[in-house]
Formats: sequence, structure tokens, C-alpha cells
Amino acid sequence: MNPQAPYYPWENEDAYVPNEQHAFASDARICLVETCRTQPIRRPLALASSRVGQERPNEDIRRSTYYRRDKRSGNGTPVERRELVLSEWKELALWMFGDVRTREGFWYSHPLSEIDGLTEDQLFWVPSATGLCILWHVGHIAHRERLHIGRFLQGLTGSIILPPYEIFGAEWCSTEELRQSVGSVSEVLAWVQDVRKGSQDFIASLSVEDFQVVLPTSELDLSVGYWLFITAAHTALHIGRIQLLRALIEGRHERPC
Repeated sequence: MNPQAPYYPWENEDAYVPNEQHAFASDARICLVETCRTQPIRRPLALASSRVGQERPNEDIRRSTYYRRDKRSGNGTPVERRELVLSEWKELALWMFGDVRTREGFWYSHPLSEIDGLTEDQLFWVPSATGLCILWHVGHIAHRERLHIGRFLQGLTGSIILPPYEIFGAEWCSTEELRQSVGSVSEVLAWVQDVRKGSQDFIASLSVEDFQVVLPTSELDLSVGYWLFITAAHTALHIGRIQLLRALIEGRHERPC
């Protein structure tokens, strides 16, 4: 391990790191701690091999032990710190799938909050013939959200996406193809809202233990918790693209953050 690099607790190594200060999240607060010698800590459980449907023990992810380095002697003092416990995952997941227009939520969580005030022509605008318009990104967020939660986490079979909205899948399409497929823009936006409401209802129904479960329908052998946050990250990626397109449409500076 590079002695000049900070140690991250998901690396399964035993090593010293520089005697500096780094931030970590603990009990939803940001704390500064001295870097320290660590003992081996297992990688995130959803990446470890497990049997399908098997619940993982809470204790494995609740706490980790590190060694605070004594500046004078160089010896390590064991210190236990509490990480994000599963009882907090539900609250965090609801926040990540919130709606900043009507209630508290992650500021890059809802595509409809990014398009307020745009006209239909602006929603279909593309910078070039090879581009994808804002409306496609909005629908794509809902399409993948419905697929990830409906198929991988709820185990739904058959057609779970309305046929006109399959165009929002993983294949590129032209603006003209999109116009012909979806029909009314207002109906698309209503569908996007319904998908998010369904996601919020699903998360609200989960127990503490449910976040650890790997379902038979899950791809990549990832737990419910992992797929929820993968989906939230995917949403934020496309919201960034929506923001860039809106800046081009309105002739404004690109948002730096």
C-alpha cells in the first residue's frame, strides 16, 4: 500500500498511513479523526459472495475498529467507531428518492424539479442531430428506476413499463422517434411522477433487514440497499446532463456544481 495515500476502510489491508486528519461520516455527522493503523476490515458485504436471499448479519457493518496512532510512541490505541447502521438506511434512501419541490430530498434526486418552466419545444431541443433531448433524459431516469426497483427488487415479471415508454431504455433514439412514440408530454411527466411515487412507497415498506437481502431477481448478486443507491447515482448522472442542456437552451453559464 502506498504510504503516502490515505487509508480507506473498505480496503482489506493492514497498513500505516500518514499522521494527518481525514473526515468520515459517523452518526450522520462529519468528524475529523487522526489517520491511524487499521486492522483488516471486510469489503462491503454486497460485493462478497453470498447465497441468494440470505440476510447478512448487522454486526458486520455496524462497527469497525481502527488504531489511533500515538504521536510520541507510534503505538496504536484501538478505537471503535460506529458506521451507518441499517436502521438509518431507510431514512437515507427516502431522502435520496425524495422530491425537493414538495418535501425534503437530495437536490439531484428528482428530474421534474430540473425542468420547471421549460416549454415543450425546449424539452425536445438537441444541440445536434446526434444528441439526446431533455425529455429523453427525464424519461430514461424513470425507465431505469422502474426496471431496477420493479424487476430486481420487487421481482415483478412481464411488462412493467408501458410500451410507449420503452423508448426511454438504453438505446439511442432521435427526437423525431421520441415524439412519435410518447405522444403527450404531460402524460410522460405524469408517468415519471407515478414511478417516483411507487419507488417511495416501496422504500417506505422495507424493514431494517430488507436492505441486506439479495433477491433471486437481483442482477449482479447485489442487495436491495445496493440497487437503491446505484439507482440514485444513475439519476444524479442524468440530472447533470439535463442541467447542461438547460444551460445551453437558456444561454446561461454551465452550472459548476
